[in-house]
Amino acid sequence: MSGDHDFARRRGCGRVAAFFDLDGTLCGAPSIERRFVCFLIRSKKIGIAAGFCWLAHLASGVLLGSEHPMEANKAELAGISKSAAEEWADSLGSASDPLGFFDYGLRALEEHHAAGHPIFIITGTLAPLAQVISARLPVATGVAATELEIRWQGREAVWTGSIAGEPISGRAKVKAMEKLATQCGLDLSRSYAYGNSVRDIPMLEGVGHAVAVNPTAGLARCARRCAWPIHTWSADRSRPTNATRQAGGALRVGDKQEVVRKPCRVQEAR
Repeated sequence: MSGDHDFARRRGCGRVAAFFDLDGTLCGAPSIERRFVCFLIRSKKIGIAAGFCWLAHLASGVLLGSEHPMEANKAELAGISKSAAEEWADSLGSASDPLGFFDYGLRALEEHHAAGHPIFIITGTLAPLAQVISARLPVATGVAATELEIRWQGREAVWTGSIAGEPISGRAKVKAMEKLATQCGLDLSRSYAYGNSVRDIPMLEGVGHAVAVNPTAGLARCARRCAWPIHTWSADRSRPTNATRQAGGALRVGDKQEVVRKPCRVQEAR
């Protein structure tokens, strides 16, 4: 079956998909992982010792020449029960911790869904946290995210503070997309990707329709050079900013890569 999917993707017969980064693309600051760590602190599940542990592991990673010293360092989560993600999920959406999804991002998800496009979250945040956020989106999404190692303490699964595999960042995002393309029969050359930082550039380069959302300076330069649309998305549904009105929107399937001046309109793939 996977051979059929590879053949379809090479011939351009696969399905159109949409790939979204999470932090800064679909939802604003603070990051999903920072929200979770703050929850752990408020719940007294971690304290100052966890911070020192994180700093020590970061220094060790830098000295050892780790390629991703920040992304691979989850030492503050060592010994935390896997069930903490479920407890965090129950606290989300309250006045003290609103999710803050970007309105235009939600519209983009809904329009890709209406067009019949499979939708995937491709993110460097931790997989159990990304799954929690995915469950709160208005449409079903697959998730490819950074996995955490676990160990068992009796009958309880706890995190070790190390990641399993590699962080889903940079080229790893492309690998994740290519794996999904093979498994699901997707045509990346006709698909969409949305990202906000330079670490998303490989993912954006890996599809036919790239969209830079709330881009960092580095990504904005790359987007202008590659003629990718540049969008500004906000969590304020009632008053879109001037930047949103001027740069909001998404590219329609089959359009040329250019900045458009209207909200996201996604046509069904032919």
